[in-house]
Parts: sequence; C-alpha cells; structure tokens
Amino acid sequence: MKKIIIIFLLLIGIISFSININTGISVLTDKKSNVALNFGFNSKTFDFAFDMYPDFTTQVKLTTITDISVLISKINNNINVEGGIIWFNDNPTGTKERSLPFIYAGFKYEESLFFGKLYFGYPLQENVSLDLADYLILKAGVTIPKPQNFIDDIKIEFRFTKDRKDFSIYISTPVR
Repeated sequence: MKKIIIIFLLLIGIISFSININTGISVLTDKKSNVALNFGFNSKTFDFAFDMYPDFTTQVKLTTITDISVLISKINNNINVEGGIIWFNDNPTGTKERSLPFIYAGFKYEESLFFGKLYFGYPLQENVSLDLADYLILKAGVTIPKPQNFIDDIKIEFRFTKDRKDFSIYISTPVR
C-alpha cells in the first residue's frame, strides 16, 4: 500500500513543474530520542515527508512516519485549506508497536520564511477518545534565509501529534 502511494506521489511531482526535494534528519521522541533520516518532496500543491529510523537492538525494527498532504482550497495568499494522511509505524510509549493511519484536514498559514499548520483528524484504528488533543496535529516551520548565490533552503520544522513531539532540520533543493 505504501509503495503505491509513493509511486503515485512521485508521478504527481514529475507532472508538476516545480518541486523541492528535502533531505535531512529528524529527532523522533519515542520513549527515548532517536535521530532518523528525513526525506520528502513538496510543491505548492502537495507535501510528502518520510522519517525513518532502523533499530537494531534486540531485533530489527523500523520506525517510520509518513506524512502526505495536498492543497484543497486557497483562502487567500497566506491561508490554505489542506488535507492528508499521516501514518505512524512506531512505538511512542515503549509498551507496544503501533501502525496507525491518521486522516486529517485543516489550515496552513504561510509567510515568506514561516509556516504554521493546524489540522484536525481522525485515527483510523484506535478507540474513540474524548480528549481533543488526540485529534490535533500542529506543525510549525522556519526557513533560514540563504546566502545570495545559494540555491538550497535550510528548513527547521516541529511536529506535535498524539504521543509525538518531533523536530526536523533539512535541506530543500529545487528541481526545475
């Protein structure tokens, strides 16, 4: 299923004229903090982010977080309505592994060097809870201003979701 989604998004990226490829690291806050590989691509209409951390302690386990969002509607130059899915394959509490797809929709506010996203969603495989924090995703990011003749952007991003508070730093390279 994940392979089909990734291939579909790659085709969309190739069709669009301007995409950025993102590579860097993420600090994942599980029971212990782990440094993961961060990969993704984005354009004005969609974002794809993938964090991966292999754990070789007792048995080989792979912690992944896949986040796909698309533009639904543009309210004005700074505010968009977006929707997407975030898929957690992790062990955030240290008690049991989870594979949790989480479908969401919400608002993205974007200035020249800052963006903020507030999404409200629904976990597809867990029991319904009355805690509102179980249904919220908050993201914030900053682009560090680049030197004059440098084509890549350095970006810092924070993601706050159920059982996670993650931090990413990556380089965004334009492909034209």
